[in-house]
Amino acid sequence: MREYPNVLKKSLEKDEQFNIEVQSAVIKLFNAQNESIFKNDNFDAKLINVDEHNRYLFVKDLEFNVMAVYHQGIDEYNQNKPFEYALSGLKERGDIYYTRIVSFETVKDPEAERKDYIRAMYEKYGMDAAMEKLGIELKELLAILTDTKSLLRYREGKYSVSSSPYELNTFCKFIGVERDSAFWAKHSQELNELIKGQLDGMLINIAYMQEIAEKNNFNPKNRFDYNDLDNHLWKVGKGVALDDQNLGFYCVTENKDVTIYAWDKGSNHCKKHTELETLIAEIDAGNTVLIDSVALKIENGKAVFVDNALIYSLVLDIQGTVNSLIEDGHDEPKFPVDIYSYPYQLAFYQKKYGYDEFNFMNQAIMTLGSGFYYNEETGRFCDSSVTYDPTVTTYEHKNLGKATSIYGYPKEFTKLDSDWHDAIKRILVVLKEDRPLPIMGKDEKEKNQKLDEIIKFYEDGLSKLENKLKSKM
Repeated sequence: MREYPNVLKKSLEKDEQFNIEVQSAVIKLFNAQNESIFKNDNFDAKLINVDEHNRYLFVKDLEFNVMAVYHQGIDEYNQNKPFEYALSGLKERGDIYYTRIVSFETVKDPEAERKDYIRAMYEKYGMDAAMEKLGIELKELLAILTDTKSLLRYREGKYSVSSSPYELNTFCKFIGVERDSAFWAKHSQELNELIKGQLDGMLINIAYMQEIAEKNNFNPKNRFDYNDLDNHLWKVGKGVALDDQNLGFYCVTENKDVTIYAWDKGSNHCKKHTELETLIAEIDAGNTVLIDSVALKIENGKAVFVDNALIYSLVLDIQGTVNSLIEDGHDEPKFPVDIYSYPYQLAFYQKKYGYDEFNFMNQAIMTLGSGFYYNEETGRFCDSSVTYDPTVTTYEHKNLGKATSIYGYPKEFTKLDSDWHDAIKRILVVLKEDRPLPIMGKDEKEKNQKLDEIIKFYEDGLSKLENKLKSKM
């Protein structure tokens, strides 16, 4: 499963008025602080305490004309060690590898912008085409590409904002440029489209968790536990709650609308509440604010708000809970199609990752740690991270794909359903005709020997299954 891009950064970068207000307020606040917590020829860092729980570090990069702001929640460990790791990076490496709330250029540098443009052209077109389009020599291009100092210091670019709308708005409130929930929802709209294909499956999984929790009386005193007791599921209030070590999600369904609230179990960085009880009390009182409390809001089957910083964890936690319930012996959720079948799993990989059939099979049956598990009861290999997506259509076996290499770790099987049986037969043809060599092996001779062993492994496996079938006839 891939993480979601920071759409807030992409959208807010175009909001000129917002950036002018934020940058002016940050510079004004920085200049108003007389004392620096650290200063040398390259950096000037100033600490501002908000309250007993939070503080910000303002860092002005004097060399690259960049201002950056970082947040830290205060706890017992770091109470007297403000930004210890971040400041040690400045002092020892001239670097600060720490999550930024905002960063921006204080002075535009035309030469730096030119170098950034040249790097972008190189990444898009390659060396020869970039030199031709830019009209520069190889020596100059190489000098720019190998001048990585600013790239290492600003891995996300000089302009950056947090992916958490709550964290970002809390900072904006502190500096006097607060925005309402509608503003943050508008700048998160791209995520609504990115998760569109996942919503149907998510709604089915939420209903499934609710049903299982009610059926088994999972409640605050009798929670369903998994993952070494780090994750839980239980029925509470008007909905169902699930949590992990760091976050909790409270799913409330009303007709076709679903609101998934979130609480932050300690840091208070991602959402306002740190306990489910106070969150539910605020919901019941009708005092919740979208930006402070909601991770995902769905109306009439469509996402109207997605919290950029929480959606990845939410999707993982829902899928992990559903998988664990199934492994614990509970019934599977009912989808319009069989998402564990070979055709669907292949089609899902084709849509999401662009895999042809050979690469899918290479991943499923010849790769260690690939995420695929073998279900002896059904005779299938399945990737449990595959979810229901109504836009996934059946894959057609028109092109197995040209095989150039394989990982080379064949997986055992004692039973296969007809789709997997036929697929392995097709893959055997490719292995024999294309002779893709395993990536492991000291030389070509050893790799060819390993390939012959893999071919024999699957031929023998299919032969055993076919002989077993004949003996029953």
